[in-house]
Amino acid sequence: MDARENADANSMFVVKQYSDIPSNPYDDIVLALTPGELLTPLTNGGGMQDYRAAINSKFNIIKSAVVGNAVQSRISDVACVAGSCTPTFGTCAVTTPCGIPFFRYTLATADAAPNTIPAVLSLQAPIKNDPWGNPIQYVVTTPTIIPTAPSAAVAFTLTSWGPDGVAGNIDDIGTTIYVGELQTQFSKY
Repeated sequence: MDARENADANSMFVVKQYSDIPSNPYDDIVLALTPGELLTPLTNGGGMQDYRAAINSKFNIIKSAVVGNAVQSRISDVACVAGSCTPTFGTCAVTTPCGIPFFRYTLATADAAPNTIPAVLSLQAPIKNDPWGNPIQYVVTTPTIIPTAPSAAVAFTLTSWGPDGVAGNIDDIGTTIYVGELQTQFSKY
């Protein structure tokens, strides 16, 4: 009877000691495991990521794609020495001593459906979607990054609406990328 219960393909199992009683023999070896006991070896061994690791990995890939796109489309510019020439940015007057050459980096704008990862970044759908299959939200706050931009300003944010797919709930997961972080990245190029 008890052995038959363990073989009927449902989620009910009998766990008991060995028995050789003829009316109900039992020699099954049953080990009950919690979900954590099953998943921990997979996540620790790298065979599987929990949702936090998966979303952080996607956020980092997207951030790298935004940086790469901005570097590829950067524009060389010159900042005129203050009070020496106009315009403040652009080509300085030939007779005026001019200042510092710099690059102007423009961040890709979000696609319209709403605030989704731009197609120009050439990322595959699995990267552009959170672990629950919902589009990761991409909102640009400071579209142009120059050396004099305030480093504490928000450049862009990435947000997953979490398992329920509804914005503004406690399960939302997001990251904020600041101008200073991008300025550091851009200074390498």
